[in-house]
Amino acid sequence: KVEHALDLVETQGMSALRAYLQRLKDEAASDAGSKASRDIVSSEHFQRLFDEAQAVKAEHPKLSRVMGVVARQLTDRPESRILVFTHYRDTCDLVANKLGKVEMAKVAKLVGQSDRKGEKGLRQKEQVGVLQRFRDGEFNVLVATSVGEEGLDVASTDLVIFYEPVPSEIRSIQRRGRTGRSRAGNVVIFITRGTRDEAYYYSSLNKEKAMRRRLETMKDELSGTAGTKRKGQDRKSVV
Repeated sequence: KVEHALDLVETQGMSALRAYLQRLKDEAASDAGSKASRDIVSSEHFQRLFDEAQAVKAEHPKLSRVMGVVARQLTDRPESRILVFTHYRDTCDLVANKLGKVEMAKVAKLVGQSDRKGEKGLRQKEQVGVLQRFRDGEFNVLVATSVGEEGLDVASTDLVIFYEPVPSEIRSIQRRGRTGRSRAGNVVIFITRGTRDEAYYYSSLNKEKAMRRRLETMKDELSGTAGTKRKGQDRKSVV
């Protein structure tokens, strides 16, 4: 739980950290709360951290950078469709709210079906409705959690933004695959230097390289097998 809090403050920002600390307090106060949550919340370190987190008003530098990238894209190409991926729903909410202040940006959120305290998830029918309105141009910026990575029919976009890298090569490929379908597109990945963002980025990159090497090996092996079969067939036809 402490490692997760560190991950949030390093790669997501203070709003995400404050929301998580509040959920820890709520969990510790509930009958179903874990002993770990109660031990953390009862410590003097937690209360000091909680108070300091409430006092800090600055947000993660990624947030202003994302707003800048979206603003430039819409200025240069007003007809653009933009998809922003975030790993956490708290970040999704924050990014969507901030991007709503960008000129020409018409923003919608795409989140999973699970409900949270104070907020309901989107049922599958609602998700399909959001995507259809995105395709129709009612929205031109869609901020999505992992639900936008696979399964649902997301329209081809002009720009895909990763608010943070993901450690999975499959998820990274799926995210990037949401652009460049029917026309050229761009991908922007935000990485906080010196944090696990870097580790996640290089992890997925190395896994993808390994995947490509395996595919090349399979291709070579299959090509060799096909060549052997053709030679055998030729000899048989001659006989």
